[in-house]
Amino acid sequence: MTSPPSIPTFEEWREKHKETPQSTRRSKRSHGNVYNPFSEPLPGHKFFRLDRKAIDKGFNKISAAVLETLSGARPQDKQLAAVQSLARRLQTVIVPETLDVAVVGEQGTGKSLAINALQHRPRLSTTSASGGACTASAIRFCYKPDAPEFADSFDAKIKFMSDEELTESIQEHIDRYYHFHFSGNVDEETYFEDQRVAKDAGAFFNVLHNAKYDREAASQLNTLLTADNIKGQNLLNATMAMAHRRIDETSSHWSTTEERTIVFKDQTIKILMEEVEKYMARCPSMPSLWPIVQSLDILLWSLLAKHGVNLRDLPGLNDENQIRTAATNTFRRKAGYEMIFARADRVTTDANVHRYIRQSIKAHGAKATILILTKKDEYLLDTNSVENVITTHMAEPFVTIRNHLDSNANTMAGLPEDDEAADAEYDDRQAYQAHLENIAKLAFIEHRAADVAEEMKAKFKDVDPNPISVFSISASMYIEWMKQGRLKQPLMSPKETGVPGVRQYLLQLCAEPNLKIYKDHAFDKMDDLLNKCRGIADVEKKDEGYALLRARFAEVVADIRERFARMFNEFIEYIIERVFDDEGEKQARMKELLRIVDGWGYGSQWNTYRACLMRKGIGWSGAAKYKNTENPTGRYNWNEDQGNVILEDMNDWKDRMDGAVETLAQDLDETIDSVCQDIQKCIETSSLPPKLRDDAIKQWEGCQKKVWNVELYENFYDAVKATHQYATTETDVRCMNAKLNVEYYKRVYDIDTWSQGKFPHRFAAQKIKMHDLMSNPDEHGRTLIDRIEHAVTRQSKKDLRGAFDEFLVEVMKNIEAFDEHISDRAPLDYKLTDADRQLREDILKRIPELETMVEVVRAKFSDEALLTEQVELSTNHSKEGEPAQKKMKVEADD
Repeated sequence: MTSPPSIPTFEEWREKHKETPQSTRRSKRSHGNVYNPFSEPLPGHKFFRLDRKAIDKGFNKISAAVLETLSGARPQDKQLAAVQSLARRLQTVIVPETLDVAVVGEQGTGKSLAINALQHRPRLSTTSASGGACTASAIRFCYKPDAPEFADSFDAKIKFMSDEELTESIQEHIDRYYHFHFSGNVDEETYFEDQRVAKDAGAFFNVLHNAKYDREAASQLNTLLTADNIKGQNLLNATMAMAHRRIDETSSHWSTTEERTIVFKDQTIKILMEEVEKYMARCPSMPSLWPIVQSLDILLWSLLAKHGVNLRDLPGLNDENQIRTAATNTFRRKAGYEMIFARADRVTTDANVHRYIRQSIKAHGAKATILILTKKDEYLLDTNSVENVITTHMAEPFVTIRNHLDSNANTMAGLPEDDEAADAEYDDRQAYQAHLENIAKLAFIEHRAADVAEEMKAKFKDVDPNPISVFSISASMYIEWMKQGRLKQPLMSPKETGVPGVRQYLLQLCAEPNLKIYKDHAFDKMDDLLNKCRGIADVEKKDEGYALLRARFAEVVADIRERFARMFNEFIEYIIERVFDDEGEKQARMKELLRIVDGWGYGSQWNTYRACLMRKGIGWSGAAKYKNTENPTGRYNWNEDQGNVILEDMNDWKDRMDGAVETLAQDLDETIDSVCQDIQKCIETSSLPPKLRDDAIKQWEGCQKKVWNVELYENFYDAVKATHQYATTETDVRCMNAKLNVEYYKRVYDIDTWSQGKFPHRFAAQKIKMHDLMSNPDEHGRTLIDRIEHAVTRQSKKDLRGAFDEFLVEVMKNIEAFDEHISDRAPLDYKLTDADRQLREDILKRIPELETMVEVVRAKFSDEALLTEQVELSTNHSKEGEPAQKKMKVEADD
């Protein structure tokens, strides 16, 4: 919420009003400067007060000095080439993708417009604004490091679906097409809905087969759209082949390093959007490949992207296509944070939004759930509430505003007529009256926004005692401030639109990890570069004993890797906790699940039950048992029903696994101490002379510190959390329970012994079949409860394996870094030329200078060196509203 508005008296307002230069001619448009986000205060974190420009310049200067000194090095001189490679890598600090923020909401809630405003780009995403298309692919906005600030230079990377994703998507559309045209089971009540999704499926096939432009392909498609060809999987195979063909047709634009990935470089936003909308939007007026696109990355310069905040705009959650909804929920689960968008004037009663918030809290916690209420200026449409609050509310600033309004009205009424001075004052007071009314409107908007925010925070305390974050914004008014040719000044200032507040909140989320990246670069990585230079230049300390030590060290490292792997494999094999460690408890849960399964059909119409089977456990019903105030549409989700039954067991499993993981981390920590001692002993027993041995031990101690600093518990804890999320928070066709049951749903769906005249018999047969398939052992000897436990165990092994692999890579990288020191000190296996020796002498002479340069950079991280003010950027703007050249301006210390 913004700070309370300043409410001037008439005299104060007029004095300030007179100071404002007034134009002597009328103009239809305002030509004020385009709003510059660099005027916004950044979050108060230390990272934003670092003189990063000077630090970046220092890094570049250090690396450039090394590269300049070694510019004459031969490629055959491996040691010097290695130093050059390291220096190039350290020229620039690379801020990784530290935070992925999923942008979630239904279609028409203003997501695309808000993203434009947050990125300070008026024309970044035009699909929703155009009215003829909507976002159909996941779009991630990333940093383009070689682009000048806010330059009109964009890259794009479009990734097509994998074969597994293509098969799933194609089969989904085939099922819907077959159901309407050939199953004979379309009910009157769902006829038009089934007809629409079948039509969408037909359009999907037409797009992939390019039927509009390829007559031969269109003719083949018509032949394939028959019951026999669908049942024989001819349509699936042909459509899959056509999808491959369509993807291959784009190969001329593919990345050189990634298959099925189109790359566009250095495009203007207008040209780029014309290209990528073919892959990201559903638009009837143009051909598109959106049905087979997995995701789209747009690379640009923006404050958020530069600091590692990547916004991922996802297809609307009210999309009928369950494949896209499933993909959206998959991205949601993997994201670090979720921004859930909703209309400000509807959010308190929107059951769908409430469900999305609960899903986000379950997956990420309330602290990572951000509710964005859009179009907050539309609170003013409720004129009765506006008038009521302004005229009756007994809190500030409304009391002061009313007093000023009343006083001003009384003064105006008492002014004499036919008096030139009085007429002038009357005009001024009318303008003052309008000013007060605008302040009152803004105060009402903030008052309503604060009330709604508190209501929404309180609504979800039962899920998480921590409150969610709530922001109210008007993206359209913010973008108006970016237009030089706007007709009039917007009601709200840029700050009052709420957009800068959201931007600052997102920026601070990455501040601490970004500070760590800079510190690692300044201290650890610069030490690596200096040590590398010292090692290759110190020819006098080269010794054959280092070559012998390298061979022995390699054996020790191989044994260390084996020890870690053996320990983890034993953990995976014997320590993974079962979800149900008590057989009686397990059978009790099985009975609860079967009661849920048997209850799915009661109170539901047959067509609803069957449609839910076709849609893998997700549907809508007219039955009263599914309708309530929280769920007025009658939406129900069998997968979520099952998840709720096992939620308590999964929470208990997570607690037990957290304890097991903590024990594993402690064991690994002890093993790290042991292997470090082994390496120390390996060095101490080497054939190196005492002085060189002491030097090697000192070098190893530096590597050892990094080994000890590798994160242990957190990575494994996150893996357990990921499994828990997979088993409990997913509510779409890719969630655990849907995957476990989809084949059984299909068997129930495919019962063919029914006719329209024997309606009850078909329904009864389906219910019996469902109960049997869920309660009886399958071909693997597993009942439903067994399948759940098996899936959790399998997924936890996968997630923990990923965490262990990351841990092992990091540990071994730091251990093996010692080998670089040894290799620099061992005699070379190739001859040095006089020029090679001279370059080593040159770099040796420059080491004191390099050390001084490094210390200068490190000094800038001290509290004393922090800028008293955050970095400001003054900007000139082009006619198109894109900032041009920028000059850095840092206020000096007092």
